[in-house]
Amino acid sequence: MPIIAIDWRLILLFFIIGLLLVSCTGHLLPSDATAILMPPITLTVHLSQAVTATPIGLPTAFPLPSATPPWVLTKEDNIILNTPSPICYEDDITGMVCLGLVQNPHPAAFKDIQVLVELFNHHGALLTSQTTALLQHNLPPRGSAPYHIQFPQSADEYGAVRVSVIKFTPLPQAITPPDYVMADIQNRQADNHYQVTGKLIRGQAPSGGVRMIITLYDAYDHVAGYRVLEIPQLSDADDTSFSLDLTPKIRGTTLRYTIYLEHMP
Repeated sequence: MPIIAIDWRLILLFFIIGLLLVSCTGHLLPSDATAILMPPITLTVHLSQAVTATPIGLPTAFPLPSATPPWVLTKEDNIILNTPSPICYEDDITGMVCLGLVQNPHPAAFKDIQVLVELFNHHGALLTSQTTALLQHNLPPRGSAPYHIQFPQSADEYGAVRVSVIKFTPLPQAITPPDYVMADIQNRQADNHYQVTGKLIRGQAPSGGVRMIITLYDAYDHVAGYRVLEIPQLSDADDTSFSLDLTPKIRGTTLRYTIYLEHMP
């Protein structure tokens, strides 16, 4: 019986073609839409006071943002503020809720930022849209700020979401942070309950009230919750104690959180 010679290079070629065919299959979304992230549970986050910038359960020092030299914008500058995919979920009371953030890759700060959130169905057709402002008055250099938006409809109707920055104003000078320091940060954890305590210490020349923006993130840097706390007037004491109670219903992920201090307008 004749022996048929098989070229091993031909076998290797067929094997590579097969791998390419498998890896290229999948679901396609409209090119102008960002895939929506739908957790299988209702995400409920309860925040009260202030939080640190490290994973829950780890004590940390808390530096405040420092003033940076202003960056003079020119007409040639192509200003783009990044909008990562938000996390959207269905709330039993309000309907559809989307939490996201805007990232600033530039050495200049911005204010008066508004975003447009557009929701699409599973076929890529636009269903509805809304605009909202960021939860922070200012977007610091190389920093980020969260936003929150609600829709009355059910989440079952949606297949994708797109976020665009439609308005912003560059700040001509550097942001001057409030003259306060966070200290004595302590974290406690019991089951699914977290508590963070600390102090807000007065600086040499504190003036006016303080606004805290606390943002909670999951392991993939999606915004999982937030709290805005305004303190119009601090006590005459050298420091003011604060406490955070947090009970999220999101499971199976590492949580971290940040706090941003700014002057009250």
